[in-house]
Amino acid sequence: MTGKPKGEDFQLDSRAEATLAHFESRLRELLVDEASKAAGRRPIESNDIEAAYMVVTGRHVDKSILDAQAIISQTLRENRAFEWVSYAMALSLFVLGIILVGVGVFAGKGATYSVTSIVGGAVFELLILVPFRFAVNSRKHNIAIRMLGILLDKVDDPRKLTAVLQDTFLAVVVGKLPTGPKAG
Repeated sequence: MTGKPKGEDFQLDSRAEATLAHFESRLRELLVDEASKAAGRRPIESNDIEAAYMVVTGRHVDKSILDAQAIISQTLRENRAFEWVSYAMALSLFVLGIILVGVGVFAGKGATYSVTSIVGGAVFELLILVPFRFAVNSRKHNIAIRMLGILLDKVDDPRKLTAVLQDTFLAVVVGKLPTGPKAG
């Protein structure tokens, strides 16, 4: 097979053509079988085929939802990197704090030097909380993003998620929890 960009003609050798025909036939069988389950006794409609496609392939038909899933995946990768950086910062602060406390205890250069090192080490140990907070927030955001991805996969019209998206954004990013059900 000679690969060409999408939308242009391409050529398949005879074995590839036969394999593709087999998979097209198999996919058609799977789609019709799944769509007939959804349709029941009525004739199969286009929305039944779309629902069957989602079940068989695990992918949404709507391109905008596929784009949203790509954005979600990218965001999760970015958050994961930020989370690992937070853990590395916490580890380095922990090691530095232990070193300072150890120097203060075992250096034997006088009380002032020992107290300064011990207090400095204790301060560095307390600073560990900052990167752990960043890591926890990153994890919270990842959970919210994953939940939104699942919702996008399950809903037929993403516009129906407007209220959920607004509440989630306010709760996770801004930290403002929704007060109750909205009137209207």
